[in-house]
Amino acid sequence: MINKLKFLGKNLLFFPQILIMLLFGNKIKNWKDYQMYISFFRYFPFGWIDKGGITTIKCKGKKIKMNCSTEHSLVLSEVFARDAYSKLNIEGKDVIDIGTALGDTTVYFGLFGARNVYGYEINKRYYDMCVENIELNNLKNKCKVELCGVGKTEPVKFGGLGALMSIEDQRELGKIPMKSLEKIINEHKIFGGILKVDVDGYEYEIFENADMGTISVFDEIFIEYHYGTRDLVEKLVGAGFKVNICENISKYIDNHPEGWKQMEQGYIVARK
Repeated sequence: MINKLKFLGKNLLFFPQILIMLLFGNKIKNWKDYQMYISFFRYFPFGWIDKGGITTIKCKGKKIKMNCSTEHSLVLSEVFARDAYSKLNIEGKDVIDIGTALGDTTVYFGLFGARNVYGYEINKRYYDMCVENIELNNLKNKCKVELCGVGKTEPVKFGGLGALMSIEDQRELGKIPMKSLEKIINEHKIFGGILKVDVDGYEYEIFENADMGTISVFDEIFIEYHYGTRDLVEKLVGAGFKVNICENISKYIDNHPEGWKQMEQGYIVARK
């Protein structure tokens, strides 16, 4: 009975926001879509999504605009509501953002203290969204994103990289250039900056192909791992970092490809 009351309360509480959104021309396709909007308004009770798909939210007193395109606006909750990256001391530092996706982390770093943000995204669709969202938040002078993969320098071969992408996105992978982490550091003259990595399972290859000297350049490293910590902790400790593992969650994703269904997901925060 209590659970039913909670369910009704949650759905009724945010119904007015959804009704107003519908009156302004937005569409809800199905019940799942409705539930996602309910969850969005739980995180952002004063948020807004216009009929063109531009989402407006507030975080730490700042107004943020994001085009989530084919992704639901709820994806913004991890960065801007649950504040996953508040653990990092980014103030006045250069940030390497590997796996920008739609640009939520890139915009976050740019708005909340980073000196420069250098983003890398291998998915063309996400890259285009990231470029647009940097412009929507007037961050072109601070945030730069490149359509590029990071890790090995030879052409992409599937493995972790691309395994969780849609078939349409996978078709573009072979055309995308790759750079080593060492090359990126040298290009931007990074010393003592921040490294963030969220690449849906390719994080292991990135660190496997980076030597200790390259990794030790950074003051702090944030990794979202997807299939356990594997050798990541050992390598970070070897490079002189103290490591904290957060939110180690096991889950089974039935619609993932074979070999990638069972996930062990969480964060690693490493500091000198």
